Amino acid sequence: MKTLINSFNAGEITPLLWGRVDIEDLRRACRYLRNFIPRVFGGAFRRPSLLHVAMTHAPATHVRLIPFGVSSSARYMIELGDSYFRVFNVETKSVVFGPAASPWTAAQLDVVQFVQVNDVMWMTHPDVPIHEMIRRAEDDWTLEAMPFGSFSLASTLESQGLYPPMMDENLSLIRITPSGINTYITLTASAPLFQPGHVGSYWQIGHYRDESVHETSVPPPEKQNAISRQITSNGTPVTVYFKTEGLWTGTLFFEKFNTADDDYDIVDQWENTLGNQVHTSVSFKRTTSPAGQHGRFRVANLTVYPGPNFRLIDSAAGSGITPYFDITAPLKTSHYTPGGGLRINGGWEFYTYGRWAGDVRLERKGATGWDIVRQWKGDFDRNISASGTVDGEVSMRVRCLQMTGAAASDAAKPRFVLESSNSAVYGLVKITGYVSATQVTAEVIRPLWSTAETPYWSEGAWSAVRGYPRAVALHEQRLIFAATRKQPQTIWGSVTGDFRNFEQSGLDDSSFSYQIVAKESHPIVWLASQDGLIIGTEGDEWLMDGDGKPITPSNVRAKIQSSEGSASIQAKLVGSVVLFVQKGGLHLREYVFSWETQNYISPYVTQLVNHMTATGIRDFSFAKAPDRVLWVVTNDGRLLSCTYKREEKVIAWAQHPTNGTVEAISCVFGDDASGDEVWMVVNRFGTRRIERMDAEHWQNLESGSSPIVHLDAAVVATGDMSSVTGLTHLEGREVSVVADGAARPDAVVHDGVVAVPAGTAHAVVGLAAPCRMMPMHFETPLQDGTAQGRMHHVKGLSAGFYRTQAASYQVGENGKVYPIAFRAVTDDQDAAPPPFTGIKKLDAMADHKETVDIIISTDSPLSLNVQSLIPSVGIYGA
Repeated sequence: MKTLINSFNAGEITPLLWGRVDIEDLRRACRYLRNFIPRVFGGAFRRPSLLHVAMTHAPATHVRLIPFGVSSSARYMIELGDSYFRVFNVETKSVVFGPAASPWTAAQLDVVQFVQVNDVMWMTHPDVPIHEMIRRAEDDWTLEAMPFGSFSLASTLESQGLYPPMMDENLSLIRITPSGINTYITLTASAPLFQPGHVGSYWQIGHYRDESVHETSVPPPEKQNAISRQITSNGTPVTVYFKTEGLWTGTLFFEKFNTADDDYDIVDQWENTLGNQVHTSVSFKRTTSPAGQHGRFRVANLTVYPGPNFRLIDSAAGSGITPYFDITAPLKTSHYTPGGGLRINGGWEFYTYGRWAGDVRLERKGATGWDIVRQWKGDFDRNISASGTVDGEVSMRVRCLQMTGAAASDAAKPRFVLESSNSAVYGLVKITGYVSATQVTAEVIRPLWSTAETPYWSEGAWSAVRGYPRAVALHEQRLIFAATRKQPQTIWGSVTGDFRNFEQSGLDDSSFSYQIVAKESHPIVWLASQDGLIIGTEGDEWLMDGDGKPITPSNVRAKIQSSEGSASIQAKLVGSVVLFVQKGGLHLREYVFSWETQNYISPYVTQLVNHMTATGIRDFSFAKAPDRVLWVVTNDGRLLSCTYKREEKVIAWAQHPTNGTVEAISCVFGDDASGDEVWMVVNRFGTRRIERMDAEHWQNLESGSSPIVHLDAAVVATGDMSSVTGLTHLEGREVSVVADGAARPDAVVHDGVVAVPAGTAHAVVGLAAPCRMMPMHFETPLQDGTAQGRMHHVKGLSAGFYRTQAASYQVGENGKVYPIAFRAVTDDQDAAPPPFTGIKKLDAMADHKETVDIIISTDSPLSLNVQSLIPSVGIYGA
């Protein structure tokens, strides 16, 4: 009877299930799968070589790898070591920056969490301030504590967007007295408050101001007097018609000269108010006076306003005077609120009163001067009512240009009022020195309002005293941090789109802080962004969202979803699923939405492989291409893979033993043809080195453009050569050698060199990486029941291979190992065997056994990819 085994994509499973032949899915499983990767479409393909990149900067201590992907042409890998970091270019495999100082010790590295946007990465650890890694150029990187405010003399408010989160405002009786409002000051507390660990922390100091209004007014126009030229009759009757134009108030007189007292007598007068005009005429009567008569126009107490200026027009042309005269208003060029403006945090309101004409501007102080926020123009015809809000604290003022107002006697005098909705003013300081429990020195980041004693202060949420955030994520354009020692269940979200700003203002895009309400105080250990913000604690998994809308300070809810608990390892978002390590580190779980329960659930990913993760999971990463493979490192240094495609019911684990122990794993996206880059730190022979999985392997396997080789700690050399150099990391070790695709005798490395045949064009030298697989027991239904417990005899065996060059087979753990021939006797025995695709019919000589145990393996460095096994089995016994 022939049996077909044509899929291995259930992977290696725990020995506890070896007897479960009744489970249909386990027909695709293996009892052993070592250095094979089960592919989604069923075959078991030998994993690629591990290529040597470099020895770590400090080979005697633990190292962590962190991916830094900017674009398809700018990919980097960060080597994070004991108080140092280096940067590798993934394309060139060379160090482009470092080593440079970092704040984390080797013992802290595995707890560091990170999130990246473009050229900036934020990195957290509960005992270390948040650090920013910034790529400024290929060879220019910085790693510094996340800045808040200006660290020079802070004499202005223009350190916006750099504000730390605060704890709740003080409710105790302790008051703080600052010695100044700017530059460097001393803070004195009324009772013991400060600790040495507060150095470097931020404190918010508030005062209530006497008034929160700035008001400016425009001086009324100056009153003027003006006289026109004389109008002479010379004894001839004269009638003068005249009118006025413009905006003015005052009294217009027509006067006739009196020779008796040598002065002018008022003939007529007209009082004028704003908006009215005078339009009339005056006449001279003939007299016999030899001197004749003459008169004049005079304006007294005249106030002229902008716009059409005051103009008197008469009809006395030819009488010896200009037919009109003008008077210009004394315009004011600029008026504004005094000092540096009004400090506003949050809302503001602006009103105008009275009668005014000109240009009114509401201005905000910027980095280089005053910028216009709003602008209005008036011509004695309007008043303004406006309001708004600002992010953070800013200085604002009112400025009036080309402005004039009502006369001093007018009841509607112009006023311009700017008012802050918040009557409290808060300054920000950074503690620079500890003097005693009641006194510290500080640098002012945002100016204080007063030097008066105040109970209105808040301590910064993050410090050496209170601890630093453990978890970090990006969600809805906010940078999110969570969990300090003091506040283990609190989440802080930045201002939307302003990742360094955690100032709260009450606006929807303002920063927020939120404490989940749990029955037990399980600290938050990871965050992940999905449809909502996923929160993992040591005891539960939560979903935080805005009830179908974005999260805001006033619209946030958090609901528990499951109660599995998590280890302190950063979760990974894989497609629409969040993967996290369960508390205790023994299992990997999914956080996924269940349509059946309409809730999130946390099923196992490692349920069938507890024998692999018995020592706990240390690190994991995910490669999307060419297959979706989850790479896991355990505490005892095992390297595991899981071909992960839940939608096709493929969760296939395998082990990848190597000569050494793996301590860290990291994946960064690659190009479409080659697949993602998988880098790892391997401790071989007591020293650590960085190695990468051969990303070109899968492309080369399909195209046949380059020899396929499977070695570890390997070096690839091309060109016309007789030796391979660059092997100092394997000094004194026995290595395998492949030259132009053909396996050569093993050699020992001396002075970093191994010989190859002269004229070799392509060579690979490295440590052997044997592979081995054994499919699961299978069930053969019989007429009289199960085949289990009966004797099995493998009479024959066929195997399907894909581009394979070397393989052996055996039946039973202790059975004889038979090599499989992939070259004809007429082929050049020194050349590389041609890759074989198809089915090989094999002889099978085996004893009668209770199970069918077929093992495919090789110690050769050449390719081996298994697609199917077809044993011919005889079953005997009752």
